[in-house]
Amino acid sequence: MNKDFFEYVPEGLAIIDENYDIICSNIRFKSHFGNIKKLTDLVLLDRKTRGQLPAFEFDKSFNNPLNDMEALYVNENNADLFFSISHTSFMEGNEKRLCFAFKNITNFLYYVDIFEQLYNGMSTQTIKLDKLIKELKRRDNEVQRQLLLAQDIQKKLFPRIRTLFGNYEIASKITPANQVSGDIVFFFERDQTHIDIITADITGHGIPSALITMLLRTSLQNAINAKHSPSQVLKDINNDLYDIFSNAGIFATIMYCQIDILSDEITIFNCGHPAPFHLHSSKFSLEQKESGGTMLGVTEEVDYYQQVLRLDVGDFMFIITDGITEAMNENNVFFEDTFNDLLVDISKNHSDFTPIQAIHFLLNKLNEHIGEQKSYSDDVTIICIKKIKEKSFSITE
Repeated sequence: MNKDFFEYVPEGLAIIDENYDIICSNIRFKSHFGNIKKLTDLVLLDRKTRGQLPAFEFDKSFNNPLNDMEALYVNENNADLFFSISHTSFMEGNEKRLCFAFKNITNFLYYVDIFEQLYNGMSTQTIKLDKLIKELKRRDNEVQRQLLLAQDIQKKLFPRIRTLFGNYEIASKITPANQVSGDIVFFFERDQTHIDIITADITGHGIPSALITMLLRTSLQNAINAKHSPSQVLKDINNDLYDIFSNAGIFATIMYCQIDILSDEITIFNCGHPAPFHLHSSKFSLEQKESGGTMLGVTEEVDYYQQVLRLDVGDFMFIITDGITEAMNENNVFFEDTFNDLLVDISKNHSDFTPIQAIHFLLNKLNEHIGEQKSYSDDVTIICIKKIKEKSFSITE
């Protein structure tokens, strides 16, 4: 598991073994519960009755993931903290493990209480209304501050990419519709001759989708570190996240590209993602490749569409999320046709563009299309790959 993700995820996380011993926990968990050794040392109460909740059984919990159980915890300062608790199970070698997530919903319940009081006492609480509004604004500012922090963390986990690899130049850019994005771009230099480029689009956008991107990144990192093939990586991701996706009603399109600079081929594995665009510089023409496969989270068995693409020197390949083609202007006209025309324009008039210049050109035109005052309705991601020279790479034994 990615250490930074585990340590700084906003929820308290703890991984336990079959003896209920806490193997590891993150900063947020320790800030709530201290350095406890066993999960059974936590005294959790029913939120309404304040009666102690029964202890869970490891084997039963391992086979039945728990989602959103609410519990009350009284901390050492005798303050009530409310948590939504869920867990997932996994194997570490031959050992069973449970990972518990404790989401602090104290402030959320506090808001619920405030609005209930406001509704019930509207006629007699007019004088206090101004105070309440100021408090809500203060808390809203705090939420915005935390969202900006989450945005900063996400940018560090999914940085903008500009790189040279063999005879290819590659660049990417993600522009969120809100503070945080449901799109991801992940680059991995597998060895001297292969680079993997993965882009995914979580359905929806905002905080729920952004949280899923963190889980997806961790699953990707684990599978790639195990040196699994692209097809196996997709299977691993689907196995890891299928239950989460299906239970939450969230899905993800994903495109996995692997560039082999020895064979000079780009192999594409597509799971329901928009098809890539091949821009032929010598022919001044645009070719959109076939799409296929099924989004992750739809079925237990991953279904991908595989194809191989070859670029000539000067050719571009563009991978996008549908936030670009489905962006609408004030007349409800999609950007799709304009986007296709702009790609042809690049081949005719801007063939000397670097990938990052091509991306900026397209995003500027997108902003002109939707209007300066209008924000994106969905996250926007572009990856551009350009073949800059003939193959000249060889491996010396």
